[in-house]
Amino acid sequence: MAQIYIDQSIKIEQRGDSKIAAARGKKSCVVIIDRRLKRMMLKYSRRLTRKRVFLSLFALGAALAVSKLYEKEDKVTLDEEYEGNEVAIEEIFYSVSLKLSKNINKKDIASSKVGKRCWADLVARSPDLANYKIRLDIKDRARVLKLLGWE
Repeated sequence: MAQIYIDQSIKIEQRGDSKIAAARGKKSCVVIIDRRLKRMMLKYSRRLTRKRVFLSLFALGAALAVSKLYEKEDKVTLDEEYEGNEVAIEEIFYSVSLKLSKNINKKDIASSKVGKRCWADLVARSPDLANYKIRLDIKDRARVLKLLGWE
């Protein structure tokens, strides 16, 4: 049983590519979400609030990153990037994790501050350090929509 920490380089709503990293010990995975995909998701999901789109993309990136590292009974700690929305992010994360065939126990998912000294923070800022890299761009639109249940 180990702890997996999740952090991001910049908030999803900021311009540019967003990087979401998960670290389990010294193993890590980074998910890079292309800025064009973020823009397309905002246009596609007019029925949702902008905030909900950003929370969903953060949780999706976190779930994809964790899927490469997760082992049975690991604990997952999501960084508190969006204060007051921790429960919503944890729910989306759990939902996407199930679709990725990761049977993460809901009680093993928590939100907390992930410090600047955490390996996940360093990997989010320097993606070349990651053991695994996943890039989501416009061609992954159908997969992203399916994982989020927006189809």
